[in-house]
Amino acid sequence: MIFCKFFTIASSIFSTPIKYPMIRKQVIENIKDKVPLQPYTTDELAFLYGITAKTFLRWLVPFGEVIGKKIGWYFNIRQVEIIFEKLGRPEKEVTN
Repeated sequence: MIFCKFFTIASSIFSTPIKYPMIRKQVIENIKDKVPLQPYTTDELAFLYGITAKTFLRWLVPFGEVIGKKIGWYFNIRQVEIIFEKLGRPEKEVTN
């Protein structure tokens, strides 16, 4: 009986879709055919590549010296350009 209740609660928690509250609405709207070159946060870039922010930061470790340190919340345009050059430009299409 207890296991059944736990399973019901756990399945409802893990079946809910993950939303991206930290991503600017403008970024999601701009993603149609090609991703524009503009300043992005870590969460926004991770969303574009379809991975978590933690995984994205791990991908950047080998290129940390080339990319440089992020100032504030956003990678500047030059840093984003280097990231796209090293990891490839994401071509993500968002459907609502």
